[in-house]
Formats: sequence, C-alpha cells, structure tokens
Amino acid sequence: MGEQVVLSISAHVFQIDPVTKRSWKPLGTGNLPVSILRDAAKNTFRVVAKDGDNAVVNSAIGAKMAFTKTSPKFGQWQDPRASTVYGIGFSTEDSLKQFQTAFESALQAKPTPTPAPKRDTSGGGGGDGALSSASTMAPGSQASLSRGLSSTPSAKASGGDQTQVQELRYENERLKIALSTSSANAKEWVQELSTLKNNNARLKVALQESAANVNEWKEQLTAWKEESTRLKARNKELEAAAGNGHATNAELDAKTAECEELKARIAQLEGSNRSMAMQSQQANASVGRMERCQKDLQDWEQQFASKLREFTTLHSQFEDILKQSN
Repeated sequence: MGEQVVLSISAHVFQIDPVTKRSWKPLGTGNLPVSILRDAAKNTFRVVAKDGDNAVVNSAIGAKMAFTKTSPKFGQWQDPRASTVYGIGFSTEDSLKQFQTAFESALQAKPTPTPAPKRDTSGGGGGDGALSSASTMAPGSQASLSRGLSSTPSAKASGGDQTQVQELRYENERLKIALSTSSANAKEWVQELSTLKNNNARLKVALQESAANVNEWKEQLTAWKEESTRLKARNKELEAAAGNGHATNAELDAKTAECEELKARIAQLEGSNRSMAMQSQQANASVGRMERCQKDLQDWEQQFASKLREFTTLHSQFEDILKQSN
C-alpha cells in the first residue's frame, strides 16, 4: 500500500554536533520540506526532511521517543536508532503545534503485529532447553544482567539531564546570535543618528542662508520701489515743463528724450519689482517649508535618540542575562 503523507511542512532542521554535543549543526540550507509519513501496512511513522534529492533526516518514530518543545518555535527529539538528537525550528508557533500534534499522534499509534514464525518442534525440548539454559545461568552473568536492569532508570535520568543541558546550550547559542545581531543593529542605528544630526545641521545652515537672501531681496525691492517713485515724479516735472511753451525746440527735444528714458526705466523697475515680489513670496514659502522640515527632523532626531537609549539599556540587560547563563 506504500506510505501516506500525514503532514507536510517547511522548517529549519538541525542535528546535535556529534563531536561537542553542545551546539546545533544545520542540515541543509534554509527552510526544508519536512514530512511525517505513515506506512499503512505496518502502521509505523517516520520523519523525513529533504535538501533537494538528499534525505538529511530519516527518523523512524518509536514508542520510547518523545518530542520536546524548547521554545515557542523550536523543538527536538532524540533518535536512539541514529544515536543523535534532531532539532526543528519553524517560522510560526502554529506550525510547531501542527508538527508536535502529528508527532505525538504517531507515538500513540500501535504498529501492526507481524505474524510470528512457525516454531520448529523437531529436535524436542528446544524450549525446555532454552529455559534450562536461562535457569542454569552462571551467577556472574545473572549479577551482570541485574546490574544492567537496575541501571536503566538512572540511564533514563541521565538522558533527561542531557536533553535539558542540550536545550540550555541551544538557547545559549540562540541568545549569542541574537546579541550579535542586536549589536550590529545598534551600530547601524548610531551611524544613522549621526547622519540625521549632520543633515539637520546642514538644513539649519541652508535655512539661515535662505533667510539672509530673503532679507536682501526685500531691501532691494524697497530700493527699487523708491527709485520708481522718484522717477515717476521727475517724469511729471518734465511733462509739466514741456507744456509751458517757454522752452526752445532743443530743450523740448532733450526733455522729451529724458522722459522717454525715464518711462523705460520706470517700466524696467516695475517689471523687476514684480519679479522680485514673486521671488520674495516663493522664498518665504521655501523658508516656511524648511522651518517645518527642520522641526520634523528635530522631532525624529529626539524620538530616534530616545529609542536608541532604550535599545542600549535592553542590550546591556541582554548581555547580563547571557553572562549569567554561562
């Protein structure tokens, strides 16, 4: 009948380091497809994880095994047949619950018994001979067997202690990685805060320059308005003098030419005044935007500095916890 897929999921798979027995070694790269398969004929289960075509985990689930949840997203089980401990990490807590449920259901399932081989009754007394051999076991052998049986509970206890030690070591390794990552993030945030301060300083300089330019344009606009007013008055004087009729033709021609020059100059000044007024309005609007931008930048800088101080405090507490765990 073949095997049926009970659960198919993605996870990071690890194996305890066979040399140090203290740290986890990743099996494969990244998330791997992990399946729990059921042999319908035998009613047996196994965990299979593949990295491409290579099966990095092929662990038969037996009655004496147990799945231990060591963190909200990580668990492990000991495979006595492979003489190793496997670890499995998920991206969500729900994924871990699904795997744990399927694993524990497989532990509760009873394998289908295989038919017992026919006993060969020829030779007479084979069973009695076995009983006789057992009953006539040498005292030394019986003592050895007794010691082996009596040592089983302590071996289980030792195995439990070893599992707890492995869990603590795994958590310690995970904390070290998290601490290293947080240190790198803290350095990046300090650099970003420094960049933010530099940008704020440059914006202040630009704002001061813009304000100075606006004041200069206002002064020039005022001067041009005054000159335009003066030229208009002079033009009226010339027109009045030309209308008296006492001036000669040469004087009239000169005054007329001066009037034309004044009118042209007045028109030029009025055009400059309009252009300068428009530029002044735009400069005022730019200064207003820059002031708002500077205020926002200062607020961001203060918020960022506050968060960075909080992170630094947490980082120090994290280091203390890690030192205590060592």
